[in-house]
Amino acid sequence: LRDADLTDANLWQADLPNADLQDADLTDANLRSADLTDANLESADLTNAYLNNANLTNADLESADLTNAYLNDANLTNANLRYTDLVYAYLRDADLTDADLRDADLTNADLYDANLTNAYLRDADLTNAYLIYADLTNADLRDADLTNADLQFADLSDADLLRADLTNADLQGANLTNADLRSADLIDADLFATILTNANLEDATVTNADFSYSLWSNTIWTDGVAYDTNQA
Repeated sequence: LRDADLTDANLWQADLPNADLQDADLTDANLRSADLTDANLESADLTNAYLNNANLTNADLESADLTNAYLNDANLTNANLRYTDLVYAYLRDADLTDADLRDADLTNADLYDANLTNAYLRDADLTNAYLIYADLTNADLRDADLTNADLQFADLSDADLLRADLTNADLQGANLTNADLRSADLIDADLFATILTNANLEDATVTNADFSYSLWSNTIWTDGVAYDTNQA
């Protein structure tokens, strides 16, 4: 099926493990609940495709176009999504555990309550992304762009946010226990009631950031010194 024209195809619940769909045109295709385990979808066009509840475990989606695609409740465990276009994609409750999203474009993506545990998001663009209640435990977000991202109540414990851009990000109630925020940009960020236990903010830029009611314990501040309270 490589290079196949499957525009508007109805592949609901299709059994397609290991399928070779590289460069295929799947625009507006219905792939709800399809089994695409280990499928090759590299550079495929999945614009507006319906992949709700699809199984994409270990699938190769590198450089694929998933603009405005519906991936709610999809299983993308260990999927390769490097350089993938996920602008305005719907990924609510999707499982992206161990997924490789380095350099992916997730601008305006809806990742509400998504599981991104151990996900690789280095250099990813998450501008305006909706990440409320998302699980980003131990995620690699080095150099990621999270400008204006909504991370309310997200779990970022043990996350690597080295040099990440969190300008104007909403982190109210988020868990940043053990998070590495060294050299991160937190200008105008909202960290109201955020958990910062053992977090490292050395050399971070925190101009106009709101740390009201945040929980500090052995938190390393911008000067490299550990403090127990944001009043120090």
